[in-house]
Amino acid sequence: MITLILLITFALMMAVQVSTPGPQALVLTAKETAKALAISPRKLWALTASGSIPHVKIGRCVRYPVADLESWIKQQKRGGASVK
Repeated sequence: MITLILLITFALMMAVQVSTPGPQALVLTAKETAKALAISPRKLWALTASGSIPHVKIGRCVRYPVADLESWIKQQKRGGASVK
């Protein structure tokens, strides 16, 4: 019985941690960016290598600034009505 109570308590604590919003990330990793853009990591690396997508190097790490990605997505839009 105590084990069940501990498991339920732990599950509730984890649910609260997951649902509590934290600070917004300024940059994303390659894996996060590929997932957010719904493209493969290979396609993301090709865009990065060609300089087609905004990115920054922090040491040896490549990161993708969220604000720049949002602007880039707007620039990539073709056709359709503009939503305001």
